[in-house]
Formats: sequence, C-alpha cells, structure tokens
Amino acid sequence: MKRYYAILLSGILVLGIAAVFAAPAIHRIWKQPPPPQPAAKQTPRYTAGQQAILTEMIRIIHREMSMQVFYASGHMDAHNPADSGNDLHAVFTCSRRGQEYYYRVGAQEMVALSGLFITINHDLRKMTIGESQQLMVPSLVPEADLEKMWEGEDYEITADTLQSKVKMRFLCERHVSCKEFRMEYDTAVGLPSLLYMRMTDLADPLNKDADRIYQLTVDEWRTDAQPGLFVAAQYVSGGKDHWVPAGRFTGYELTTSY
Repeated sequence: MKRYYAILLSGILVLGIAAVFAAPAIHRIWKQPPPPQPAAKQTPRYTAGQQAILTEMIRIIHREMSMQVFYASGHMDAHNPADSGNDLHAVFTCSRRGQEYYYRVGAQEMVALSGLFITINHDLRKMTIGESQQLMVPSLVPEADLEKMWEGEDYEITADTLQSKVKMRFLCERHVSCKEFRMEYDTAVGLPSLLYMRMTDLADPLNKDADRIYQLTVDEWRTDAQPGLFVAAQYVSGGKDHWVPAGRFTGYELTTSY
C-alpha cells in the first residue's frame, strides 16, 4: 500500500484527478452493446443542475492543477480489502514552488530543489542525496476538454450545500475504474478539503466489498510555500564531494547517488 503515496499526492494534489475517470471502454466489461436503433435526437446526459455541479468540480480541480506555488497539509487514508495489512493512515505535507517540490508522508520525506534531490526515511534515519531530477507532473488539461471526458459517463451527480460548505458526489456502481468520487470544499477557499475515491477491483468488479478506498483530507491550504522547505541548508551542509546531514538530520546515515 505504501506505493500509493506518490499516486495520491501527485495524482490528486499536484493534479490529474480527472484521468481517473477517463476510461474509453467504460462499460465494456459489464454491458453488451445495444442493438442498432434508428437515429434519434440526442438528449443531454446530465440535467442542467448536474452539469452545473460537474462544471464547478472541474473548475476547482483545474484551479488546483494550475497552482505554481502552494502549501497543503492533512492526512491520507487508503484501504485495499485484498491487502488490508498494508492499509495507509498517514499525515502528509505537500508544497510546490515553481519547479521545486516538497512531500512528506508519514516517515518519508522528499525534496526536489534546483540542483539537489533529497529523500529521507525517518524510521531508518537515512538520507539519500543526488542531482536534481525532473519530476513528472500531469499536464494541465483545458477545462473544456475535462468536461468532454465526462460526456460518456453514467454518474449520478448530486451536491449538498450547508452555508459555505459544499459536498459533491459522483456515483456509478458499474463504472470500470472509479465507482464513486466525492469532493468537499469551502466556497471561501475554493480548493478541495476532501477527495474520496472508491476504485473498482477488476478481479471482482461487481463486488462492492472488494472496492479500494482512497481518501485525502486537506486541513490547510495556502497559496504560498513555506520558504524553509526549499532551503538546502535545512537538510545538508558541505558540497558535492562531502555532504553532511544538517540540523534536525544530524546523525542520519547519508548516501549519495551521483
């Protein structure tokens, strides 16, 4: 389950959540194609109210995807009934400053700086340092294209609003990849406070009890980055030929990957 750290953070926070639903063969597994019918006038799949909810969800996700500088913290949970011994329940921190990134999930920490790439395992008290790496971040998809990705979907779309709190739900129990997606946000902030996905187990697609659950709860959003997270001296001192763990990492075992 620990391998889902990067999926949850880069796929949900640093973006690309709409890709979860982009399944061209969406109902091919459980539905036979209908017999040919005479051409009929096309009616919208969603009502005007549902379309408005979908448009708003995409607007918020797109804003999140567009942020070049941000700081977010909270906790994440992941549950796979087939591998419940590796369930994930961890606190996270995620920040971006242009092409520099910082992540921490539980005891794992990573920082990609201009010129340096550092990973830290606090449980093992180990650090690895190397040259900067170009992280793969999902491309920004135009809002109109994101909406088109949903045109063939059969989600039941609902939303509830209590004062400034909005809860959206997208439900389709026969979806080939994601049966349920939920998003909560505060209209005053305009960014997600909760993202929930119930993913289909393709080995047992009709069994709801086999679905995998991923949830990200954001306790704090900021539209700036904590400067200290992107200062190399907070992690190491010295230089390429003789790096030494610094500050709170003093005493950690350090290896280089140059």
